[in-house]
Amino acid sequence: QFLEENQVPFTVDADSGQNTFASLIFSILPILLIVGFVFFMMRQMQSGGGRGAMSFGKSRARLLTEKHGRVTFDDVAGVDEAKEELQEIVEFLQDPSKFQRLGG
Repeated sequence: QFLEENQVPFTVDADSGQNTFASLIFSILPILLIVGFVFFMMRQMQSGGGRGAMSFGKSRARLLTEKHGRVTFDDVAGVDEAKEELQEIVEFLQDPSKFQRLGG
């Protein structure tokens, strides 16, 4: 309006609309990539261990139950080393200062 009142020549070109579509795509694309990456990482953390490149920090420890991995005195009854180790434990419990002098 100011230009028309002062009789300044000017021209206005209509916006083609292609720029707005491209700018919309380029502004939404990084957001979609970040959201997709976060979603992927969350699924990797929830999926459990054993597979994938993101499982290097997972513990592979298993709990021992009554059926698996339980060692009883009957299992080591014929093993001489087990008997000697048990005797050493009894000696330590009776006289710990003897082992402390040796550096144990």
